[in-house]
Amino acid sequence: MKILKYKLRETILVAVVVAIALAASFANENFLTLNNLSNIFHTMSTPGIMAIGMTLIIATGNIDISIGALFYTICVISAKLCIAFNGEYGLLIMLVGIVVGTLIGFINGILVAKLRIPAIVVTLATMNAIRGITLVIIDGAIITGLTGKFVKIAAIKLGPLFISPFIWLILFGLAYIMLYHTTVGRKILAVGDNPVAAARVGISNERIYILVFTIAGFLAGIAGPLYTSKIGTINTVVGLGYEMKLIAAAVIGGTAFSGGTASLFGTFCGIAIVGFTENMLVMMQVPTYWQQTTTGAILLVAVVSSAFQFRLTIKASDSNKNNGNGIGNGNGIRNGVCNGIGNDNDNNNKDKDKIECTGKGVSESD
Repeated sequence: MKILKYKLRETILVAVVVAIALAASFANENFLTLNNLSNIFHTMSTPGIMAIGMTLIIATGNIDISIGALFYTICVISAKLCIAFNGEYGLLIMLVGIVVGTLIGFINGILVAKLRIPAIVVTLATMNAIRGITLVIIDGAIITGLTGKFVKIAAIKLGPLFISPFIWLILFGLAYIMLYHTTVGRKILAVGDNPVAAARVGISNERIYILVFTIAGFLAGIAGPLYTSKIGTINTVVGLGYEMKLIAAAVIGGTAFSGGTASLFGTFCGIAIVGFTENMLVMMQVPTYWQQTTTGAILLVAVVSSAFQFRLTIKASDSNKNNGNGIGNGNGIRNGVCNGIGNDNDNNNKDKDKIECTGKGVSESD
């Protein structure tokens, strides 16, 4: 039944993407041209890469609103290094961006996991700190004059498409395999679904939280230099509102705010919906503030949809419990996520608590 529900949702999302594309093509005949579609996917790849990390974070029941500020900081660092190196050492600049993003993501994860501070509070603080420090360092200046080999990285083409959409698809594929076909992915979903039950079977909630925030930072570290290479100019509004766009894409794609449920394909469709809509509005010469309003409306629809889905899930769970089929004490996770994780400190119950990893349980369709 759950499989049918998710397949139906994803089918509807694909239909929405197609409908927006057709509507945009009627509004402007140049929308479906190869050149415009190439530019759309080139533009979508930056938020698309970061949306993967946001999906993983929301799947654990957390949220990261500092991702836009982190993205901006990485762009500034990339631009400054490009100027310092006269556009040379493009791969080194990319590597520095990845290291910085991963480090800050790791710090976010540590603060959330070890200090047990709500993720929204932690990332609100780091969002203001990161952007504020960066603005102070560059004195709020716009960075221009990027030249050399670095700015040519994003311009590399494989056939009709730029290289960035291919990087996005590769990262999407790796994340898909990790989330739905590995034990780590099942643990991520298990922690998001019921952190108490997950802890009872030996899953370290702290490690999972640190992992997803670190992955999100790593992905921002990839997206930042790519964006800088593509745009060539970094102003102070870069990254503003990015977190809302990423959250909207993840939630409208089927990732539940409550955690435990994630659809990477749905997130992909969510990014396409936001990206196609924004491009359509630009081609129709709609003012920028209306574009922001549209993104906000999409997020509102996503949140309402997620809340409605959560209520249905709660009702179904209560119904199962009343029928004597409730999971109870994390046994569902215990049977599905991991075996061999027991309470080794309790010698009397060692055999009783030992669980054998089946590798079955929480999956994309669950």
